[in-house]
Order: sequence, then C-alpha cells, then structure tokens
Amino acid sequence: MSDFKITLDDGIKWIKNWRTNLPKEPAKAHLIAKQALLDVMEPTDVVSVRAYMAIDDDGVQKVILVGVDKNGQDLIDDNHILVDKSYPCPPYCSGESVLLDIE
Repeated sequence: MSDFKITLDDGIKWIKNWRTNLPKEPAKAHLIAKQALLDVMEPTDVVSVRAYMAIDDDGVQKVILVGVDKNGQDLIDDNHILVDKSYPCPPYCSGESVLLDIE
C-alpha cells in the first residue's frame, strides 16, 4: 500500500472547498498515479471508483478517489480508503494530447 491515503476529515474539507469556492480556472485534467488506483480498488468488494473534485489546504485542485460497491455506494469505513495524489493540469500536462486543446 502506498502513501496515497487521506483522512475522511481532509476529504470532506477539500470537497467542501471545491463546492463552496469553485475555481475560476478549473483544471483541464488530473494525472493520477497507478498505485493510487490500485490501492483504492484493492478490497474485493470494490467494483468501481468514484472521483470527487476537491481543493486541498494549499489551494491545489485535486481528485479524491473512493471505492464503490456493486450497489453504487461509496465504501467509507475502516476497511476502505480514500486516496489522493492527483496532479492538476496545468501544470502537469501532456505536451502532445489533442484532448488538452478542446475549447
């Protein structure tokens, strides 16, 4: 398991930051570490991942990932984790992606 885990309290605070103070220039994309995805999907009852937009304490736009069960419910308990280690674009952009140039 990596160091991508965040606390539920931080997750709630960061999601609230996003929802109450939308960025004037939202990120175009987020780079997400493979291990973060693997960590959140590790428990066998996780069938999907839900992504929540957030802004951390430093004002950096983030994506918080949470495992989801077969009924579409977020799995938030002692057996599951919330992860973040997303990197917003800009500045973490691919220099050659046509997806970034969409207006």
